[in-house]
Amino acid sequence: MMIIVGLVLGVLGSVAGGTQAVVDDPRPVCAVIDGSAECPFPQPRTIDEAFLYLQSALAAVREAALAEPELDASSATIIQAQVNQLQDMFATGSGPINPAYLEALHDVATSVADAANEADAEKANETLVLVRQDLDIKLASSRAALGAGQGRPNTIKVRIKPVRGRQVLSGYEVKCFKTLRQSTVGADCFLTNPDTTVEIMPGVYWVQISRNGSVVYRDRIPIGRSQNDPTEITVPLPS
Repeated sequence: MMIIVGLVLGVLGSVAGGTQAVVDDPRPVCAVIDGSAECPFPQPRTIDEAFLYLQSALAAVREAALAEPELDASSATIIQAQVNQLQDMFATGSGPINPAYLEALHDVATSVADAANEADAEKANETLVLVRQDLDIKLASSRAALGAGQGRPNTIKVRIKPVRGRQVLSGYEVKCFKTLRQSTVGADCFLTNPDTTVEIMPGVYWVQISRNGSVVYRDRIPIGRSQNDPTEITVPLPS
């Protein structure tokens, strides 16, 4: 399916002032998107480029919904509003942009693109719901950060503590993986001490807790900025 590729080139061309800017771009753009590709878009070099890819992916979802009535076009409308809000926060903020946010938005755009090209409408709708949940966390964290005087949306500091009752447990390994990541190779956080702080992008994560090589917990958890810094996430483990 070539929908997204054409949209990307069209958007980039119109923003840059003509197709010549696209022709001169040496970076490859995937020619075929089949829902299983690692990246339908190249890694964005700027925040504007990251949002262009997102807008293109959303346009592809809306177009796909015209041919597939079971695909929930309302999700694309909600995500569009979320993206617009996040884009405004970057536009009105000041200070450097964390490159990790470019990667995070690339994950979002890729997931939306996968939904647009997914043959199973139910699976596509599930992906779009996950995108909405992830962006909700990013937006809430960004509002909190801006309210605290930070210049632009950014990463957050987090502690993840396994607990049983009121007791904080030690001796466990905690890993977290982005829900929207396109690969499960490598964890986005790895903790062996409940007092250790890590810096990650706000969003929805798979959190996996192990002891002596055995997984004792795995579930999807929203991780966003709280009133405390760092944010503390407590995960109750079974007895």
